[in-house]
Amino acid sequence: MLANSDYQILDSGDGKKLEAFGDYIVTRPAAQALWPRSLSVAEWDKSSAEFFRNEGGNGEWKISQELPEEWKINICDITFIVKPTSFGHMGVFPEAYHNWVWLADHLKNQKSKNILSLFSYTGGYTLVPALYDAKVCHVDASKTVVKWARRNAEASGLQDKPVRWIVEDVRKFIQREIRRGSKYDGIVMDPPTYGRGNNGELWKIDEHLIELINDCAKVLTKDASFFMVNTYAGDITATVLKNILLSTLPQENAKIECGEMLISQKDSAHSFPNGMTAVWSRG
Repeated sequence: MLANSDYQILDSGDGKKLEAFGDYIVTRPAAQALWPRSLSVAEWDKSSAEFFRNEGGNGEWKISQELPEEWKINICDITFIVKPTSFGHMGVFPEAYHNWVWLADHLKNQKSKNILSLFSYTGGYTLVPALYDAKVCHVDASKTVVKWARRNAEASGLQDKPVRWIVEDVRKFIQREIRRGSKYDGIVMDPPTYGRGNNGELWKIDEHLIELINDCAKVLTKDASFFMVNTYAGDITATVLKNILLSTLPQENAKIECGEMLISQKDSAHSFPNGMTAVWSRG
């Protein structure tokens, strides 16, 4: 279970996970859940909706019980507006929870807090720093999700915090920031495995990640305190991320932590894996 959170994984197994987003329970595919389920069929039948993915990556929701169009949950003192989407997402990635906790603890002790949040989706990696009085630049190529992130900021009472909301291809944005001489005290990036920008810009993590991190290193201040990167591509492990950060960022007085992004399952010894993370930090 996650402390200070309205989200829980209730059970998992047989290629699916049973999740509580506040008062509502949903079932979603989970290819990594190769183990058998723990709870009874009756418990799984309490799910209000189940997502079925098609071959194209999208899918559809089968609604079995009354479910609002959208509702609010709280994670790490941030209010997220959640709703079922055609990609099977709910508008928040709870696997980021431990990274958000890390960010909160780290930023409490930092004086300079000009943060760059890349591939920022609906704003978790933006709003946690904003909660601790950081100046944040939020960048995502999707106008729809940036609008969603701004709604989350308002729902969280953070609408007046110093956040720049940028709708742009991340790689193009970083190139422009390099030309401008912009500098940041910390960077967090949460890239997809594959994606396209509004103007057809292609992103492939195995082809573009190292180049992007090299470019990001050019916009870090000399006293920058952290760089966090996540991945959801199976062949890019935590050790791969660590090695990339060792090769691209200064190592004097720095440390690198890496590992799986895990969520503990309710009333179970199971931990659910959701991706990899690596954090370079100083101070």
